[in-house]
Amino acid sequence: MKNRKDYIYKNSINCPIGTINFAGYHTHSPSKMNKMRYLGKYAFAYLIDGAGFYYDEFGNKENIESGDFIMVYPDTGHCYGAADNTTWETLYFVFEGQIFDYLRANNILNPKQPIFTLKPQIEWRRKLLKLMDDFRKAKPSDTLTLIIQLQEIISHALKTPKGLKQIDKSGWVQKTIAYIKEYYLEEINYQELASHFNINYDTFRKYFKNEMGLSLTKFQLSLVMEKAGFYLCEENLSVKETSNLLNYCDEFHFSKQFKKTTGMSPRQYKLLLHTKI
Repeated sequence: MKNRKDYIYKNSINCPIGTINFAGYHTHSPSKMNKMRYLGKYAFAYLIDGAGFYYDEFGNKENIESGDFIMVYPDTGHCYGAADNTTWETLYFVFEGQIFDYLRANNILNPKQPIFTLKPQIEWRRKLLKLMDDFRKAKPSDTLTLIIQLQEIISHALKTPKGLKQIDKSGWVQKTIAYIKEYYLEEINYQELASHFNINYDTFRKYFKNEMGLSLTKFQLSLVMEKAGFYLCEENLSVKETSNLLNYCDEFHFSKQFKKTTGMSPRQYKLLLHTKI
């Protein structure tokens, strides 16, 4: 990516759940302009080279380095740029839509936690460049697929808030995440898990939520619903088959939980993802 000129792709593909407005590559040079700005849309910038700074109206201040992922919100004042005596290179996407509004309303997207880390960097750069190229060539029938791919990239970023390893000296947050990912289909006793790490339960649950943006139970539920989406759409299983595999007592309770979490019933979700735009 060295010495490449800035470029921008505009396609404005859209579907009922979201729109990608444009995407591109940009080189930032050190600037004395430190005024916060409001974008009016969602966006993210992935730093592929260089170093810089970030701060916002919530008081967040971070040194940004290669591999960092900056999430921008429509109504949040923010400022970022290259550090003195250096430049930085970013890949970015600008987007909007009800799926992102829904994720924010449910605190999955949290403007108070804007910086994440995606590594290995070479792999995420490859994925973002491919998504950008697909976006550039997209036809209307490709829209939903691209929105889902964009959402999946954001979901991966949300799992690794910047500074997590530095703050979590003992590594118990990462170990807790690994444990939940292994046993998310079972009933987990979080008080026992806190005791295992010799941490007060109240501190355990509050710290986890602060770092991940989700409570322990909501994080576990997000994994269940992610698996549900896979069964419904990728494996093309019925709602009943999916509820059985996810250990729900019956189809009704699964459907109720799925709608509460995603905003649509399993059948609506299945139909939406199998309908060409």
